[in-house]
Amino acid sequence: MRTPPGPSLSCPAYTRPPVFIRSAELAKLLGYASAATFRDARLRLEEDEDFPPPARTAGREYLWRRDEVLAWLDRPLPPVEGVPGLSAADLAADRAVMLRMAGAA
Repeated sequence: MRTPPGPSLSCPAYTRPPVFIRSAELAKLLGYASAATFRDARLRLEEDEDFPPPARTAGREYLWRRDEVLAWLDRPLPPVEGVPGLSAADLAADRAVMLRMAGAA
C-alpha cells in the first residue's frame, strides 16, 4: 500500500517553524551586559530604532524571532546628524564597549 505524498524538506511549500530566542541570548547578541539591561532598553529600541517586538506567549517570558532580530541587525543605518562619517552603528558599538568596561569595573 502506498502512502500519500506529504511535505518533505526539499518541497518548496515546506517552511521551518520560527526559531525564538530569549532575552538572555538576545542581550549577548546585542552586546548588553545582561538580560535585565536589555529589558530596560527594550521599549526605547522598539520605539526609536524600530526593533522587532517580542512574540506573544502564554507565560510571562518574552521571546523574539531570531530571523527578525538578525534582519534588524543587518539593516542599513543612517548617518549621525552633524558628524560626517559616523553612523548609528558606530555609536552602538562604542556603547557596547563602554557597557562591558563598566561591568568589569
